[in-house]
Amino acid sequence: MLNKLGLLHAALVIVTLCCPVARAADRVIYQLGWIPTGEYAPYFAGVAKGFYKDEGIELVMSRGFGSGDTVKKVAGGGAMLGEADISTVMLAAIRERAPVKCLMSEYNQSPHSIFVLESSGIKSVRELAGKKIATSPGNSHQLYFPLLAKLADFDASTIQWLNADPAAWAGMLLSGAIDATPVFATHEYWQNKQAKKMGKLIKVFPFADSGFKIYTYCVMATEPFIAANGDLIKRFLRATKKSFLWARDNMEEAAQLHAKANPEVDADDALGSMRIFLTKYVTPSDSFGKFDPQKLKDTYAAVSMAQGLDPAFDPSTLLDMRFLPE
Repeated sequence: MLNKLGLLHAALVIVTLCCPVARAADRVIYQLGWIPTGEYAPYFAGVAKGFYKDEGIELVMSRGFGSGDTVKKVAGGGAMLGEADISTVMLAAIRERAPVKCLMSEYNQSPHSIFVLESSGIKSVRELAGKKIATSPGNSHQLYFPLLAKLADFDASTIQWLNADPAAWAGMLLSGAIDATPVFATHEYWQNKQAKKMGKLIKVFPFADSGFKIYTYCVMATEPFIAANGDLIKRFLRATKKSFLWARDNMEEAAQLHAKANPEVDADDALGSMRIFLTKYVTPSDSFGKFDPQKLKDTYAAVSMAQGLDPAFDPSTLLDMRFLPE
């Protein structure tokens, strides 16, 4: 009997050594910056394709309400990681002493734009003076607007900002409830598609046309979280890079996967936004997620000029790029 028990014990030891118990995946709460439009397809496709699971991560994404809300949720512990405009991260870190840092650049250049209806008669950024524009708390377009107004030579204080849920902005513009919306250029395809169904057309004023050559969204986290979860962050960014590059090479499938995960988003709309995002705004694969030092300084110069911050501040102190994949 003892010999049989001994043999059974030995067999169990061998099985345990050969087939270790699978480790539970790390659950990561990721706060998006906005509603799940097509730019987020790489993340949702990455989940569907198992890229995050392969890195031992169960990725859970929460829809966003603007960069200001994302930074507050991440800083307050409501999310572990998030994506927000770097201007909002800068303001939170400098003015509110929030312990937040950018880990990866998402956009290589600014897609900030103002959308108006062709029928509005607004033919230039300068003609926005006195108009009613939608916004949300901490919205990066509003943060940069004083500089945009200065470049276009009009008084930014004449703008009537109306706080509203970003999901409602397109409908508000089309109904005439507002004169303009501050929207990323990546949304032009699906919003104009919607407008054309109503016999209308949207006109886009990119901030870049006024001289904005800056960074925008970044993946961010708090310093305490970074200090305690370096390996998790490294795995998350590795899976994210794989997801972005796969989506770039498989856009139609990525759009379908995104629509499946977000039934409120039409696959064609997702494809239109993703095509603009991945071909015009994402950093190239050989420098994926990295910040160019000079462009970072230019970005901070724009933020400091628009918001009255110390021009001598070193923005590189708000970055932590140790975990970017090679």
